[in-house]
Amino acid sequence: MTKDLAVVAETALVKPQEPVAPEPDASIYVGIASRPVEKSAQDILTAPLRDDEIEIRPDDGMLYLPQTRYRLRLNQAFGVGGWALRLKPENPLVQGNRVFWPGMLYAGGRFLAEAMGEGRWIEKNAKSTYGTATESAKSDCLTRCCKDIGVGLELWDPVFTQKWKARWAHEIRNPENYGPPTIWAKRETPVGGPTPPPPPQKDVTADRPPADAEQTGRVLSLLDAKRWAPPYRRNWLRKHFGVEQVDELTAEKATLALQMLMAAK
Repeated sequence: MTKDLAVVAETALVKPQEPVAPEPDASIYVGIASRPVEKSAQDILTAPLRDDEIEIRPDDGMLYLPQTRYRLRLNQAFGVGGWALRLKPENPLVQGNRVFWPGMLYAGGRFLAEAMGEGRWIEKNAKSTYGTATESAKSDCLTRCCKDIGVGLELWDPVFTQKWKARWAHEIRNPENYGPPTIWAKRETPVGGPTPPPPPQKDVTADRPPADAEQTGRVLSLLDAKRWAPPYRRNWLRKHFGVEQVDELTAEKATLALQMLMAAK
């Protein structure tokens, strides 16, 4: 046996080393607390919630802000593509019918917040799947991160929530054949009449470019595929984007509309 072959044979008999766990990824906290968020972005993130933005959960009467509202504020504050939610690990953690997904919020290339998102699916409900549960956990993670940067903090103020419910919410008979006899619902008109209009403020989207023909065309195509009646379509646009017609969308709002419509397929 030649010397080279002997070396190869000896090497082949060496037991493989045990795998070494990777070092913790310190880069996930890049820029943590290195400087405040720009004042213009702070003003957008911490602006008071409008009454029409807030919703109420039917079962327990808890107030919440729809996840699209958080995304709109982040887009307005940092621009589309200027922020991101980094989910770790790649696959969510599953426990029974519950899904848990930790994640971190970044903007401008630096860490802002982290949280654990949670979602669940109901096996006997055809509309509730593992896919919807993971999307729910992702959105829940984002909304919890946004609490750390000042979005919608009123919803955790008991004085604010009690006043809002007294004016905007009421209990109604449950129209379903299951669950409690009554549920919470939002009033169409608040007690005491509509809220007086706020003082004029600069439109934070005034300098945003409008959606181009390709974007509006794609949004219209997806809306047509939904076969929603015109009133429902207008209400959907008004609720999520503050407009009634697709051609009134800005480019960033059209991008978010496309994401929402495609995710709901």
